[in-house]
Amino acid sequence: MDNQYISRKYITCASSFFLFFMIRILFSSLVSVFLLDQGYSALIVSIVSAIALVASFFAVPIIGKQTDIYGAKNASTLLLIISGLAGLVFAFSKNLLLTGILYCVVIICINTLHPIIEKQATQTDFNYGSVRIWGTLGNAVGTQLGGILYQYISPQSVYIAFAIASVITWQVLDKTSKKPKTSVRNDKSMQNKRSLKLPALFFLYVVVVFFFYAALDSKTLYLTAFLKESGFSVNGASTLLFFASLFEIPVVLFGGLLIDKLSSKLLVLSCLILLGIQLSIYAYFSSQSIIIIATLTINSVVSMLFIMINMKVINEIIDSNHQLTALTATTGVRSLAAVIGQTIGGRLIDLYSYCHFFILLSSFILLAILLTLVIKFPRRNNNLHLYT
Repeated sequence: MDNQYISRKYITCASSFFLFFMIRILFSSLVSVFLLDQGYSALIVSIVSAIALVASFFAVPIIGKQTDIYGAKNASTLLLIISGLAGLVFAFSKNLLLTGILYCVVIICINTLHPIIEKQATQTDFNYGSVRIWGTLGNAVGTQLGGILYQYISPQSVYIAFAIASVITWQVLDKTSKKPKTSVRNDKSMQNKRSLKLPALFFLYVVVVFFFYAALDSKTLYLTAFLKESGFSVNGASTLLFFASLFEIPVVLFGGLLIDKLSSKLLVLSCLILLGIQLSIYAYFSSQSIIIIATLTINSVVSMLFIMINMKVINEIIDSNHQLTALTATTGVRSLAAVIGQTIGGRLIDLYSYCHFFILLSSFILLAILLTLVIKFPRRNNNLHLYT
């Protein structure tokens, strides 16, 4: 009976991760292509994205703070319902203002849920990799499903699927989330109402996060469009990104072994260098074979690595009562970084080429590397076993 209970609990937990990352990629992976195909310029796409990310910059940390105090269940339920409804209307919107508002709503919901879900992966009764791997598989399936729906059914069908899957995700998360005990919640509420004093190291690290995500999220927004420009079909690009997502699996299963053992400084530098290599290849090489290799081996790997590394850094420099606040704060900074990177980048694409776009993103990574070299991260904590 106990084994059956554990099995049901694992299936429910794994399903919640699979579904969330599937809906996340379903909505985001083809947005730039969807809007460009409707006749909007790259600059307009960047502005729509920028408005959503500015709103996220302010909204996500506030919601994260409340989640730290009162728990994740109510917040997750509300966010999933709102995002599903907004995504459904987004599919059929023909008005630019309404499209921008709906996109804004969905991005706020997804960006708030993401760090909450990632944090939960380190707090389950199961090994981090055995749970988080389902998020990777969900990401891969969502990428492929989006490409198939977009090319063979209709662009709108992608966002209809997103809305349906959001409702299913809500139902699964509702079974997964634990109701907090009143006494614990009240005690936690009192702790979080005290002043939150963040160390200076955190603010320096946030600048690194800013440059990293200015490059990563700008690249992600236009990656499918770039691949299409490079000669891939929409479904072909989605298939490539599907297989690239599968390269996350070794990182999820075994990356924690290295992340727990290595210093934060070395880990952050390694991640930055990998992304810099990918961006440089996109800027200077036109060969489809080289683009495919770079996308497969780096694209999803570097994104997943930084998520795991970021949680380690936050665990080392922020006390346990304020970690969700700090994680959602970095998500807010990520939004601001994407605004700047995508707005400037979209303009460069319109005026010049994708080559100039990727050179700009490479310069962001160079700045992040230089700053990381001078930051004094905490010494490796041998007692911190976040993933092992």
